Amino acid sequence: MRLEGPSLGFSSRALNKPPENGMDPTNIINNGYAIGGINLCGQTPIILPVDGPSEGGFITPFTVVSAALWKLGQARPHDVIRFVAVTPEKAIAMRRQLDAQTTEASLERVTADA
Repeated sequence: MRLEGPSLGFSSRALNKPPENGMDPTNIINNGYAIGGINLCGQTPIILPVDGPSEGGFITPFTVVSAALWKLGQARPHDVIRFVAVTPEKAIAMRRQLDAQTTEASLERVTADA
């Protein structure tokens, strides 16, 4: 999912690095990508889904928590997406709450109601 937004700024460390790291400030030698990782490829942030690449040479400074990934599947082109920083503990709590809501029993109820 490609995102549009304000221009990104980079630290002097990213701007003044050895050439083997790539010329663009978002280039690095190699990095593992998490599902939901927000990959920075130049000025284009890209949220990596389940079927995205597993590693590459761009920085991934942020990750969408797993409990919120379903919301991205509901987004339409040009929707505004706002991100909020959460602690690892909050991300775990969000995942547990979602798991508690999406049980086999809840799926059976939906099927029976249809």
